[in-house]
Amino acid sequence: MFKPKKNTIIALPNLASNVTSGRPTDALLIEEFQNNKRRNFSFKLTDLTTCEVILFSDAYPEITNNLANIAGVLKAVQYCQERSLDFGVMTRNETVLAWLKNGKINTNTFRNELNIKFFNDLNKSIKWLEENELMVSIFNF
Repeated sequence: MFKPKKNTIIALPNLASNVTSGRPTDALLIEEFQNNKRRNFSFKLTDLTTCEVILFSDAYPEITNNLANIAGVLKAVQYCQERSLDFGVMTRNETVLAWLKNGKINTNTFRNELNIKFFNDLNKSIKWLEENELMVSIFNF
């Protein structure tokens, strides 16, 4: 059984220098969605040049919109770099931008049996970031 802590803190690579403002010509937009009343969230990545939805995530139970958005940002960065796309990544989520600038995710959402898949997926994205030099800018709009 999982024992809850006061807050869950997850370290991120230093991304502060990659966070900027404005709007790039080519970008992926991250949007999070609540799937029902039980805190089930998913995210989607949309190519703003073509308006094509690139990826729609699984619905993750027992997480917040902020956690869904940070997962989307990290997945978008990975998507762009693996395909050598000269795209920016855009989010309007101020909490996520603060987490990126501060180098840590600080949430009161605890790992549990329902959301463990989300946290495992998030940790895989963070590990990928730690192993790769970040070449993508993250934009606040």
